[in-house]
Amino acid sequence: MAKSFELGAEELFDKIANLYKSGELNKHISKVKERVKSVLEPGNPMSGIDMQGSLYGAKLYDSARKKLVPVFGTPSGKMIAFKKSDKTMIVAPMTLEGRQGIYAVIPNTKRLGGIIPEKSYVFADALTPAKPGDMAVAIDTDFDALDTDTSVNAQIVSVKQDSKGKVYGQISSPDEKVTAQTMHKVVMIVME
Repeated sequence: MAKSFELGAEELFDKIANLYKSGELNKHISKVKERVKSVLEPGNPMSGIDMQGSLYGAKLYDSARKKLVPVFGTPSGKMIAFKKSDKTMIVAPMTLEGRQGIYAVIPNTKRLGGIIPEKSYVFADALTPAKPGDMAVAIDTDFDALDTDTSVNAQIVSVKQDSKGKVYGQISSPDEKVTAQTMHKVVMIVME
């Protein structure tokens, strides 16, 4: 691709990075998506395709995308490396398809004392804060302030409340109290 623009590979990556940092790349991507959707929409006379409600192009992409959720966390030592990026996606369980705010985390089973089996995924809802009695993904920073390049620590905890009413997370192996800026309710656990 770099050759077609008469650039070196590094130059092309630098230009793309600059467009991304300035926000221009996302604007262009959104414009292209809108054009593709309007052109490939069945029944739209501008598209040249009239397939009586069949799903093609953008509609098919949207349908497939609703079935996927991002994997934001993977085990890293005693913690879970948490990165708010959709680089890795998995198929969502049917009951979670299309729901906003759903993401998956691969649990660090060694820290959970056998509560969650190995080779499983924990699905959390970023729009549902955890309450005492829930299982939650506890993130050591503000979830909404995270960008796609920042990696932070997270844990899967049982949510408890102390005698003063303060909510905290509890890890069972070893027994550890965790305070986190963000706790999202775990809505499903799926084993491979």
